[in-house]
Amino acid sequence: MKLPILVAVVLLCCAFEANAQDADGDGVPDTRDNCLIVGNPRQLDPDLDGYGNRCDGDFDQDGDTDQDDADLFLFWCFGGFPIDPDTCDLDEDGLISFADIGYFALLMGSPPGPSGLACAGTVPCTAPAAVPGLGSAGMGALLLALLASALAVRRHWMKA
Repeated sequence: MKLPILVAVVLLCCAFEANAQDADGDGVPDTRDNCLIVGNPRQLDPDLDGYGNRCDGDFDQDGDTDQDDADLFLFWCFGGFPIDPDTCDLDEDGLISFADIGYFALLMGSPPGPSGLACAGTVPCTAPAAVPGLGSAGMGALLLALLASALAVRRHWMKA
């Protein structure tokens, strides 16, 4: 009779995680998402300010994306200055390309964010350690694995 209780607990836990708010649909719950309005499943944030690359063109950390940031972006990313490639990968495709310039242009005149992290805007700011958002397919696989484990335990109890 303990198996139905275990299954109910697993279903409830998975239901809460599956229903976690994810406004941009990137598989990362909003409370751990460093860019709330633009999907960024890789959550790149090399400057550790709590804002993901997809919504942070503020390279000089002064609260806005302006000409100073454009100068830094072009110098660091296209001027041969050695820097962490993730800093320049605004579209999170793993490459530094002219597409990143287009993403930067969209950020001009805007503050970084919004971010779901409470520490956003302070350095260092990182998402709290937790199970990453799994999405519905991942949650289904997790649920099946947990149910299979529960059934294996039940079979073991029945033999004992």
